[in-house]
Amino acid sequence: MAITRTKLPGGLINQASQHLVGAGELFTTGNIWYVDSASGSDGNAGKDPDFPYATIDTAVEAAVANNGDIIVLMPNHAQTISNATGFLLDKAGLTVLGLGSGRNRPTFTLSAVGSRIAVTAADCAVKNCVFLAGAVAVTTGVGIAASDFVLENCEFGTSSVANNFSSAVVDIVSGQSRVSILGNKFVLPDFGTSVNPVYGIHLSNYNDVVIDSNYFNGACTSAVVSDVGGAEGDSSAIGIFGNFIFNSYGGTTASAIDLNEPAEGMIAYNAIFQIGGNATFAGFFDPANAGCVENYATTAVNRSAILIPATQA
Repeated sequence: MAITRTKLPGGLINQASQHLVGAGELFTTGNIWYVDSASGSDGNAGKDPDFPYATIDTAVEAAVANNGDIIVLMPNHAQTISNATGFLLDKAGLTVLGLGSGRNRPTFTLSAVGSRIAVTAADCAVKNCVFLAGAVAVTTGVGIAASDFVLENCEFGTSSVANNFSSAVVDIVSGQSRVSILGNKFVLPDFGTSVNPVYGIHLSNYNDVVIDSNYFNGACTSAVVSDVGGAEGDSSAIGIFGNFIFNSYGGTTASAIDLNEPAEGMIAYNAIFQIGGNATFAGFFDPANAGCVENYATTAVNRSAILIPATQA
């Protein structure tokens, strides 16, 4: 079985041990499929960056499950997702890599209430993409209904200040294991008591979920990270590490991290800025049965944070 040798635009040849700028390492024995809305066509073969597909759904359709296939999204790829199937990872083992940095990363605009990035097959990953709410109340940004999924180095925002997510920006549905949410950026408008997501990241009945090194700036009416409102079941082994959380919602129900028993695991090295109606540390930080190490929070501007929860005697 050969290791794929990849020809990139401009004549650069990328081999297994080298890196792609903005997308990490490209290393596979499977197929590599290219997608570019500017120069592509869904009638192309899709295996050459000079003849890419135009849409990601065509690339997913062509890909082979459990084969190590990689879908490479070219810089400035732009696509509108108008339903729950336009970006559907329903084949196991696919990796979607966006090339570029900043806002020349591949950008997907969710244009309807029911638009979403949907993951229904295990062992998939999405990296280095931008996702924008393009309607007044997009229910969910990414719906994860499969185990062993990685969401890494992506950005979530809105196409205008009139648009936002309404339920959960990222929703890990009941029963999934080994999901990792790593190094993502969530910057959403603050509408006070108008259109806001209920949750930033919502999960239920989970096992071995890691939420690490994310940045959240916006307003969630319930919590930025929460397992409230779902089937608690036998939830266990959660790791919430090194996140920066600013929840600006003004209602008294707003929290930063809100877990229910029997949630167990570790919550460590998070920094929280919580303003608005819920301004008590115990009110906006509930670790359930998780261990806590070096989490800091503040409720006032121009004031340093304090250690939460209370230190062990």
